[in-house]
Amino acid sequence: MAERQTPAIVLTVREYGEADLMVNFLTPGYGSLTGIAKHARKSRRRFAHCLEPLSRVVFFLSPRSGRDLEFLQKGELVRSFPALRRDLKRLGAAAILAEVAGLMAGPPEAYQEIFAALEEALGLLDQGSPPDSLLPAFLLHLLGLGGYRPRLHQCGVCGQEPAPPLNFSLPRAACSAAPAAMMPPGLCCRCPPAPGNSCAWPRTCPGINSPASASRPHSGTRA
Repeated sequence: MAERQTPAIVLTVREYGEADLMVNFLTPGYGSLTGIAKHARKSRRRFAHCLEPLSRVVFFLSPRSGRDLEFLQKGELVRSFPALRRDLKRLGAAAILAEVAGLMAGPPEAYQEIFAALEEALGLLDQGSPPDSLLPAFLLHLLGLGGYRPRLHQCGVCGQEPAPPLNFSLPRAACSAAPAAMMPPGLCCRCPPAPGNSCAWPRTCPGINSPASASRPHSGTRA
Protein backbone atom coordinates (compact mmCIF):
# COMPACT_ATOMS: atom_id res chain seq x y z
CA MET A 1 0.00 0.00 0.00
CA ALA A 2 1.28 3.49 -0.86
CA GLU A 3 2.58 5.79 1.82
CA ARG A 4 -0.04 8.16 3.17
CA GLN A 5 0.13 11.17 5.44
CA THR A 6 -2.17 12.33 8.21
CA PRO A 7 -2.38 15.14 10.75
CA ALA A 8 -1.83 13.73 14.24
CA ILE A 9 -1.52 14.58 17.90
CA VAL A 10 0.97 12.39 19.77
CA LEU A 11 -0.65 10.76 22.81
CA THR A 12 1.98 8.40 24.23
CA VAL A 13 5.46 7.18 23.28
CA ARG A 14 7.29 4.17 24.69
CA GLU A 15 10.35 2.14 23.85
CA TYR A 16 9.94 -0.87 21.59
CA GLY A 17 12.77 -3.28 21.03
CA GLU A 18 16.35 -2.03 20.94
CA ALA A 19 16.00 1.00 18.69
CA ASP A 20 12.32 1.59 17.92
CA LEU A 21 9.54 3.59 19.52
CA MET A 22 5.87 2.66 19.76
CA VAL A 23 3.71 5.73 19.27
CA ASN A 24 0.01 6.11 20.03
CA PHE A 25 -1.50 9.07 18.20
CA LEU A 26 -4.85 10.64 17.40
CA THR A 27 -5.88 11.45 13.83
CA PRO A 28 -8.93 13.20 12.35
CA GLY A 29 -9.49 10.54 9.72
CA TYR A 30 -8.71 7.23 11.43
CA GLY A 31 -9.21 7.91 15.12
CA SER A 32 -6.60 6.60 17.55
CA LEU A 33 -3.75 4.63 15.94
CA THR A 34 -0.57 2.94 17.12
CA GLY A 35 2.57 2.85 15.01
CA ILE A 36 6.20 1.79 15.13
CA ALA A 37 8.86 4.43 14.49
CA LYS A 38 11.75 2.32 13.26
CA HIS A 39 15.21 3.23 14.59
CA ALA A 40 13.79 6.44 16.09
CA ARG A 41 15.93 6.10 19.23
CA LYS A 42 19.16 5.97 17.24
CA SER A 43 18.44 8.33 14.34
CA ARG A 44 16.06 11.23 14.97
CA ARG A 45 16.48 12.81 11.55
CA ARG A 46 13.19 11.45 10.24
CA PHE A 47 11.31 12.42 13.43
CA ALA A 48 12.99 15.66 14.49
CA HIS A 49 11.18 17.04 17.56
CA CYS A 50 7.87 15.38 16.60
CA LEU A 51 7.70 12.37 18.95
CA GLU A 52 6.97 14.30 22.14
CA PRO A 53 3.55 13.61 23.69
CA LEU A 54 0.99 16.39 23.11
CA SER A 55 2.71 17.56 19.92
CA ARG A 56 0.71 18.42 16.80
CA VAL A 57 2.47 16.75 13.88
CA VAL A 58 2.08 15.28 10.42
CA PHE A 59 2.95 11.59 10.13
CA PHE A 60 3.79 9.72 6.94
CA LEU A 61 2.82 6.11 7.44
CA SER A 62 2.07 2.78 5.86
CA PRO A 63 0.44 -0.27 7.47
CA ARG A 64 2.35 -3.30 8.68
CA SER A 65 1.32 -6.31 6.64
CA GLY A 66 -1.15 -8.51 8.52
CA ARG A 67 -1.07 -6.42 11.70
CA ASP A 68 -2.94 -3.53 13.28
CA LEU A 69 0.21 -1.49 13.84
CA GLU A 70 1.33 1.19 11.41
CA PHE A 71 4.84 1.91 10.15
CA LEU A 72 5.79 5.51 10.80
CA GLN A 73 8.03 6.47 7.91
CA LYS A 74 8.75 10.02 9.07
CA GLY A 75 7.15 12.95 10.84
CA GLU A 76 7.02 16.72 10.70
CA LEU A 77 6.38 18.97 13.69
CA VAL A 78 3.54 21.48 13.31
CA ARG A 79 3.19 22.82 16.86
CA SER A 80 4.73 21.75 20.16
CA PHE A 81 2.65 23.90 22.60
CA PRO A 82 5.75 24.84 24.63
CA ALA A 83 4.03 27.18 27.10
CA LEU A 84 1.69 24.53 28.55
CA ARG A 85 4.71 22.31 29.26
CA ARG A 86 6.12 24.94 31.61
CA ASP A 87 3.09 24.85 33.91
CA LEU A 88 2.32 21.65 35.82
CA LYS A 89 -1.43 22.25 36.14
CA ARG A 90 -1.85 23.05 32.45
CA LEU A 91 0.31 20.09 31.49
CA GLY A 92 -1.77 17.80 33.72
CA ALA A 93 -5.03 19.05 32.20
CA ALA A 94 -3.65 18.53 28.71
CA ALA A 95 -2.58 14.97 29.55
CA ILE A 96 -6.05 14.14 30.90
CA LEU A 97 -7.78 15.53 27.82
CA ALA A 98 -5.40 13.66 25.52
CA GLU A 99 -6.06 10.38 27.31
CA VAL A 100 -9.84 10.83 27.14
CA ALA A 101 -9.71 11.85 23.47
CA GLY A 102 -7.67 8.74 22.68
CA LEU A 103 -10.23 6.53 24.44
CA MET A 104 -13.22 8.02 22.60
CA ALA A 105 -13.69 5.28 20.01
CA GLY A 106 -16.88 6.94 18.85
CA PRO A 107 -18.45 6.72 15.40
CA PRO A 108 -15.98 7.48 12.58
CA GLU A 109 -17.83 10.67 11.71
CA ALA A 110 -16.84 12.03 15.14
CA TYR A 111 -13.09 11.52 14.71
CA GLN A 112 -12.51 14.91 13.12
CA GLU A 113 -14.49 16.72 15.82
CA ILE A 114 -12.65 14.90 18.62
CA PHE A 115 -9.31 15.74 17.01
CA ALA A 116 -10.32 19.39 16.56
CA ALA A 117 -11.56 19.64 20.16
CA LEU A 118 -8.28 18.29 21.56
CA GLU A 119 -6.20 20.57 19.32
CA GLU A 120 -8.27 23.58 20.39
CA ALA A 121 -7.92 22.68 24.07
CA LEU A 122 -4.14 22.31 23.76
CA GLY A 123 -3.98 25.67 22.00
CA LEU A 124 -6.02 27.41 24.69
CA LEU A 125 -3.90 25.91 27.47
CA ASP A 126 -0.76 26.98 25.61
CA GLN A 127 -2.15 30.52 25.48
CA GLY A 128 -2.66 30.56 29.25
CA SER A 129 -6.31 29.59 29.71
CA PRO A 130 -6.97 28.49 33.32
CA PRO A 131 -7.04 24.67 33.44
CA ASP A 132 -9.54 24.57 36.33
CA SER A 133 -12.29 25.99 34.13
CA LEU A 134 -11.16 24.58 30.78
CA LEU A 135 -10.73 20.96 31.85
CA PRO A 136 -14.32 20.11 32.93
CA ALA A 137 -15.81 21.94 29.95
CA PHE A 138 -13.72 20.09 27.37
CA LEU A 139 -14.10 16.76 29.18
CA LEU A 140 -17.88 17.06 28.84
CA HIS A 141 -17.46 18.12 25.22
CA LEU A 142 -15.25 15.11 24.40
CA LEU A 143 -17.62 12.73 26.18
CA GLY A 144 -20.48 14.14 24.14
CA LEU A 145 -18.61 13.71 20.88
CA GLY A 146 -17.82 10.11 21.82
CA GLY A 147 -21.50 9.36 22.47
CA TYR A 148 -21.43 9.58 26.27
CA ARG A 149 -23.06 12.96 26.88
CA PRO A 150 -24.35 13.23 30.47
CA ARG A 151 -27.99 14.12 31.04
CA LEU A 152 -28.01 17.60 32.52
CA HIS A 153 -31.55 18.79 31.82
CA GLN A 154 -33.53 16.38 33.98
CA CYS A 155 -33.16 14.47 37.21
CA GLY A 156 -31.64 11.03 36.75
CA VAL A 157 -33.77 9.70 39.61
CA CYS A 158 -37.29 10.97 38.83
CA GLY A 159 -36.93 12.29 35.29
CA GLN A 160 -38.19 15.74 36.24
CA GLU A 161 -36.39 19.06 35.89
CA PRO A 162 -34.23 19.14 39.03
CA ALA A 163 -34.76 21.80 41.67
CA PRO A 164 -31.94 23.41 43.67
CA PRO A 165 -29.71 22.44 45.30
CA LEU A 166 -28.47 20.72 42.16
CA ASN A 167 -26.10 17.76 42.35
CA PHE A 168 -24.51 15.59 39.68
CA SER A 169 -24.60 11.84 40.24
CA LEU A 170 -21.54 10.18 38.74
CA PRO A 171 -22.97 6.61 38.69
CA ARG A 172 -26.11 7.85 36.91
CA ALA A 173 -24.24 10.41 34.77
CA ALA A 174 -27.12 12.80 35.27
CA CYS A 175 -28.28 15.70 37.38
CA SER A 176 -29.94 14.57 40.56
CA ALA A 177 -32.33 16.40 42.86
CA ALA A 178 -31.43 14.05 45.70
CA PRO A 179 -29.32 15.63 48.47
CA ALA A 180 -25.61 14.94 48.24
CA ALA A 181 -25.76 13.40 51.71
CA MET A 182 -27.89 10.57 50.29
CA MET A 183 -25.26 9.67 47.68
CA PRO A 184 -22.24 7.40 48.29
CA PRO A 185 -19.12 9.40 49.23
CA GLY A 186 -17.22 10.78 46.28
CA LEU A 187 -19.93 9.95 43.75
CA CYS A 188 -21.86 13.21 43.74
CA CYS A 189 -20.78 16.78 43.08
CA ARG A 190 -22.53 20.13 43.21
CA CYS A 191 -23.68 21.59 39.89
CA PRO A 192 -23.27 25.31 39.22
CA PRO A 193 -26.77 26.77 39.38
CA ALA A 194 -28.39 28.72 36.57
CA PRO A 195 -31.48 30.95 36.57
CA GLY A 196 -34.47 28.71 37.12
CA ASN A 197 -34.09 25.09 38.15
CA SER A 198 -31.76 23.77 35.47
CA CYS A 199 -28.05 23.07 35.64
CA ALA A 200 -25.70 25.74 34.28
CA TRP A 201 -23.39 23.24 32.57
CA PRO A 202 -25.48 22.84 29.40
CA ARG A 203 -25.26 26.60 28.90
CA THR A 204 -21.58 27.04 29.66
CA CYS A 205 -19.88 23.95 28.20
CA PRO A 206 -18.78 24.03 24.52
CA GLY A 207 -20.68 21.64 22.28
CA ILE A 208 -22.97 20.27 24.98
CA ASN A 209 -26.03 21.37 23.02
CA SER A 210 -24.57 20.94 19.54
CA PRO A 211 -26.73 19.01 17.06
CA ALA A 212 -23.93 16.48 16.51
CA SER A 213 -23.58 15.58 20.17
CA ALA A 214 -27.33 15.60 20.76
CA SER A 215 -27.97 13.19 17.92
CA ARG A 216 -25.61 10.51 19.19
CA PRO A 217 -26.67 8.10 21.96
CA HIS A 218 -24.89 8.13 25.30
CA SER A 219 -24.41 5.57 28.01
CA GLY A 220 -24.96 6.88 31.52
CA THR A 221 -23.23 3.94 33.20
CA ARG A 222 -19.99 4.17 31.18
CA ALA A 223 -19.87 7.93 31.34
